[in-house]
Amino acid sequence: MNQAQTNARVGIFFVLGIALLWITFQALHTGSFNVKDGYEVTAPSNPSASSKSATKCAWPA
Repeated sequence: MNQAQTNARVGIFFVLGIALLWITFQALHTGSFNVKDGYEVTAPSNPSASSKSATKCAWPA
């Protein structure tokens, strides 16, 4: 196989890899990290404590 064919194969493999990474990123993260789209999780900071000492965390959806 000559050098031109090898370069073409490497280039095509690289482009396909970048496209696969971009599609995966878009599918898993919808392209944004906006905290406003998340939901609030409230959990007690100490399992033996009362519900008055709860810790609130915003997790992205």
